[in-house]
Amino acid sequence: MNYGIQLMQRGDLVGARNYFNQALKIWPNYSYLHLNLAIVSSAENLYQDADKEFRLANMLNPNNPTGYFFYANWLKSKKRYSEAFVNVEKGISLSPDYYGAKELREELMGLEQESRGPQVVNK
Repeated sequence: MNYGIQLMQRGDLVGARNYFNQALKIWPNYSYLHLNLAIVSSAENLYQDADKEFRLANMLNPNNPTGYFFYANWLKSKKRYSEAFVNVEKGISLSPDYYGAKELREELMGLEQESRGPQVVNK
């Protein structure tokens, strides 16, 4: 997996996917492998695969706030703000001091409000 991460950082997504898939033969239930496959899939514009891998990573390790943070960030990039908010909240509930998740929650709150448009107040 670590070599796959190195390849991913260099932009060799095909090589990274190959190494992640090899590692899955040994550790098929390792959530971080699925999380990395989700990131590679997203970079390759394979959005259904990315969504499936993020969900699987979180199912395999439901107490890992990192999985929810990365999934929420990805959902935000797809303008799926409500789903992103649910996931970032789950991550924060597991790790209340997760600074990146708290920043993402604030950003999502603003985006959710923007997407609703201006509020009309009746008097």
